[in-house]
Amino acid sequence: MSDLASRFAALSPEQQALFEKLLKKDDRFSALKQQTADSSEPDWYDVVVIGGGLAGMCMALHLKKARPATSVLLVEKYPLPLPESNMKVGESSLEIGSHYFDTILAMKHHLDTEQLPKMGLRFFFTAGDNSDIAQRVELGSFQFLWHPSYQLNRARFENALASAAVKHGAAIQDRCRVREVTFGPDYHTVVLELDGQSKTIHTRWIVDASGRVAFLRRKLDLVEKVGHDANSVWFHVAEDVDIGTWSNDPVWLGRLKSGLRRLSTNHLLGRGYWVWLIPLSTGSHSIGIVADAKLHPLEKMNKFEDAMVWLRQHEPQCAQEIDKRLDLIEDFRVQRHFAHGCKQAYSTDRWCMIGEAAVFTDPLYSLGSDFIGMGNTLVVDLIGRELAGEDIMERVEFYNWFFLKTWFQIGLSLYEGNYPFMGNTQVMLAKVLWDSGIYWGYFGALFFHNKLCDLEFMRSIKDQIQRVMDLTIRLQAFFREWAGLAPQEWHNKTIDWSSVDFLYRFHWTMGQGLDDEALKAHLTGNLALLERVIAEMFYKAAHFLPPELRGREINPLALSLDPERWAKEGLFLDTPLPPLPAELAVDLNKIWFEPGSAAGVMSNGRPLATEDLGGAVRRLATAEDTKEIVEPVRAY
Repeated sequence: MSDLASRFAALSPEQQALFEKLLKKDDRFSALKQQTADSSEPDWYDVVVIGGGLAGMCMALHLKKARPATSVLLVEKYPLPLPESNMKVGESSLEIGSHYFDTILAMKHHLDTEQLPKMGLRFFFTAGDNSDIAQRVELGSFQFLWHPSYQLNRARFENALASAAVKHGAAIQDRCRVREVTFGPDYHTVVLELDGQSKTIHTRWIVDASGRVAFLRRKLDLVEKVGHDANSVWFHVAEDVDIGTWSNDPVWLGRLKSGLRRLSTNHLLGRGYWVWLIPLSTGSHSIGIVADAKLHPLEKMNKFEDAMVWLRQHEPQCAQEIDKRLDLIEDFRVQRHFAHGCKQAYSTDRWCMIGEAAVFTDPLYSLGSDFIGMGNTLVVDLIGRELAGEDIMERVEFYNWFFLKTWFQIGLSLYEGNYPFMGNTQVMLAKVLWDSGIYWGYFGALFFHNKLCDLEFMRSIKDQIQRVMDLTIRLQAFFREWAGLAPQEWHNKTIDWSSVDFLYRFHWTMGQGLDDEALKAHLTGNLALLERVIAEMFYKAAHFLPPELRGREINPLALSLDPERWAKEGLFLDTPLPPLPAELAVDLNKIWFEPGSAAGVMSNGRPLATEDLGGAVRRLATAEDTKEIVEPVRAY
C-alpha cells in the first residue's frame, strides 16, 4: 500500500470527506480509496523519477525539500550505493551547478568535506609541439573566486544525495527497471521489473532522468539531432597528475602558488580538440580527450593504446606523465557523438525530462551540472504548482522556450563548428571572455537571484534574453571568421582571469540579493558593456580598415569580417564609437596580443592583411594607418 494511501486511510471520516472535496480529482480519488480497501492494487506516488544518476538523485531530494508532502519514488537499475570506483564523467562543476548543489539542495557540508574545491577553469593554448607547458599561454584565475565550485567524485556525491533524499522521505528502489509507461488523464501507469517480477504502480507525474537511455524522449519521438559532431574518450589514473609540476621554469612556477594549478579543471587545447585533467578527492585523476569527429576521428583513439598514440602526437607532455603511470590506469570509456537535443522537455500531460535524458551540449566549460540545476528547478516548480491545483499551461510553454530555445541553443552555439580554432590563442581568449561574461553577468545572476520561475520577471526580459542568444550565435560565427584570417600562435604568458575587473564584478554580483529593479538594471548594464566589448573585438580583428570606417559604432547583430556583407547587413552605424572607458581598456589589454609585444612571442603567424578581407578593403601600409585601438598588453 502506498504511503499516500496509508495517510488517507488514517484520516477520520470527516477528514476524508473534506479531503475528497478539496482534491476535486474523482478518478485519482477513487483509485486512492480503492488502494485503502485492497492492498493488492498498485501503489500510488505523486512523482516517479526514472534513473538514479546525478540528475535523478538531485530531483528526488529537491522535490522532498521543496514540498515534503509529495510522495516520490526513484527507480534505479543499478545496485546502490555505488562503489566509489564507479567513476563517471561530469566531475567538474561551475558556479550555477555548484550553487544548486550546495545551497538549494543544502549539500555544502558534504561538498566542503568530502569533495575537492575547484580553482576555476584553466586553459593552456597551443605552443609549438606542446612539449613545454611553460611556453603555452595560460588562462586561469590566480585565486579562488567568490562563489565556489567543486571537483566531484560522482559516485561519492550521488551516494550522499541518495542518503539525503531518503532522509527527507523519498523512496528509492534500486536493481529495478522501468519496462513500460502508459499515460492517462489523471494518473500514469508504470510497469517495473524487480527481481525478475513485474510490479505496476500509478503516479501523477513522471520525470525521466534516465540519461542517454532517454526513455521518454525515444518513446515520444522527441529526439532532435544537432550538428555538433564530437566524441570523447576518458580514463582515470589511480594517482594524482599535478600539472603544476610539469615545468621547472622558475618564472612559470612563480606565477601561481604551488598546488593551485592542480585544483583547476585544466584544459589543453589544440586544433580540433581539448584534453581535460581533473583531480578527485579519492586520489585518482580524471583525464579525457574531446575531439572534432572529422579532424580527429574516434577510430584513432577508441582504445586506450590508440588514445596514448594520439596523446604522444598532440599532447606529448601529458602522454609522458601518463606513461609513468601505465600500471595505475583504472578504466577506459568512450562516448560517440555526445551532443543531442530534444523537441520538448516539459508537458502539461505531467511528464518531463531532465539531465542528459533531455539535452547535452559539450563537456567544455563543465555546463552539465548547470543544465541539471536549471532544468530541475523548472521541473520542481511545475510539479509543485500542478499538484496544488494550478494551471501550468503558460509556464510549460515558457519553460520549454527558455530551456530549449534559448539556454540550450546558446550552449550549443558555444561549440558547434568551433573546434577547428580551439588552438587559436587570441580568438579563444576573446571567445572565453564573451562566454564567461554572459554566464556570470546574465544567466548566473538570474539563477542566483532565483528568477527562473518568476514568470512575470522572466517575461519582462524575454526580448533581452533573445538578444543575448542572437548576439552569442552571431559572435561565434565571427570567431570562426577571425580564426580563419589570423592563425597566430603565441607563447609564454599567464593571464589572471580574476584580474579582469568587469568579469570579477559580474561573478561577485551574481549572489548579491538585488531587488527586481536593481537586477534588471544590472543585467541591462552588463549586456551593454559586453556589446561594447564586441565592438572592440571587431576592431581588433579588422584593424586594417580605411580611416573613414574605423571608430564608428557597429551593429553587433551584423558582425562579420566579410566587407561584402557590411553595407547590406548594416554593420556600421552613423554615430562615432564613444571613447573606450579607461578601466575597460585595461581589462581588454590583458587578453590582446600584438606582434612583437613584450607580453608574448608570436610564431607561425601573420597580421591580418587586407587581402584576407576578400580584397574589398584597400591595404594601408603606413604605421599611422595600422595603429591599434588599444595599447599593447603588459607582461605578467
